[in-house]
Amino acid sequence: MIPDPATFDWIFFDCFNTLVADGDDSGEELGFCGLWSLAVELRLAMTAEELSDRYLQWRLERRAAVDTWREADLDERLRAVLGPAADRPGIMDRLRLTWRYSFPRQIAPISGVPAMLAHWRASKRLAVVSNFYVPGYPREMLDRQCLLPYVTFVLDSAEFGIRKPDPRIYLEAMRRAEVNDPARVLFVGDSWNNDIEGPRRLGMQVLWYDRLPAERPAEADQVPSVRMWDAFR
Repeated sequence: MIPDPATFDWIFFDCFNTLVADGDDSGEELGFCGLWSLAVELRLAMTAEELSDRYLQWRLERRAAVDTWREADLDERLRAVLGPAADRPGIMDRLRLTWRYSFPRQIAPISGVPAMLAHWRASKRLAVVSNFYVPGYPREMLDRQCLLPYVTFVLDSAEFGIRKPDPRIYLEAMRRAEVNDPARVLFVGDSWNNDIEGPRRLGMQVLWYDRLPAERPAEADQVPSVRMWDAFR
């Protein structure tokens, strides 16, 4: 059951694997594969698997840290994995350039998104609130998929410095939208923690883009959801 459109004025969307697909449920791992291969070519490590394991371990440790609300940008992530080797002359420039070439190539459209956004743009105001580790990239990826004209603004965690599900990023989106009542916002996304639980704690309405994850939350059947964007009209 989709929330009654009369009860909300704004729709805040997640970006990756909601409006555009990056083929990566974590939103982070695949974007680094080319970097780890380059790092091996540059003799910064023995294998790409070694670096991938280091990155996973860093992410797990960071998730348990007290400052997990703070976004870690691309440079911080690379330095966490590569250590002092990242500061050798020219290394970071090579890695950044490789990332900027390889990441956009994994972005793909999601069926039904343009028509869905066009439908809602006729009667509601739309925005995007996204976690990402490179400032401005959610906006750029939406632009590449010709989706940017549908939204009023894009708020990303690298620019703002704070990640979902910290309440401050949702409150900043409300401030930009000039919305005082969170109940007048519908938050739509695929991440249960970031796009359902976080907004609900502030009193927003939610719609789960259910991509059939392997582990379904216990409350999944009690939350409005869609599996195809044609159903969100």
